[in-house]
Amino acid sequence: VLLQGWVKKIRHLGNVSFLLLRDRTGVIQCVLENELAGYKVDVESVVHVIGEIVETSKTELGVEVLAHEVKVINGAEPLPFEINKKKLQVGLDQLLNERVISLRHERTAAIFKVKSTLVQSFSEFLIENDFTRIFTPKIVS
Repeated sequence: VLLQGWVKKIRHLGNVSFLLLRDRTGVIQCVLENELAGYKVDVESVVHVIGEIVETSKTELGVEVLAHEVKVINGAEPLPFEINKKKLQVGLDQLLNERVISLRHERTAAIFKVKSTLVQSFSEFLIENDFTRIFTPKIVS
């Protein structure tokens, strides 16, 4: 299987490394053994992983990828704040100035997904009930 995504986290434990790979659909654990065990990659780098899917009871998904090849597509520079913690520890100004990065945080992304679903459902309801959507350059009170 070929996977591509962002490195969420990497842990090195002796002769094995665990790489958490994130894309827009979720996170999967990739196991790096033998010559890949000490693979150096920065968090948020974009990588592609070629490997095989194996069943395991050690992950929430019940599967992990046993990596045969890992390649960095685009390395990441250090981030202005940590995005892999449970809660973002950053001020509002920086959060808004670095919105592209803050949207990679699970909770922030979830808020935007819920909002999108609500707006889409509301829009569909109005369309089904013969409302007309108007795009006006000016709203007058």
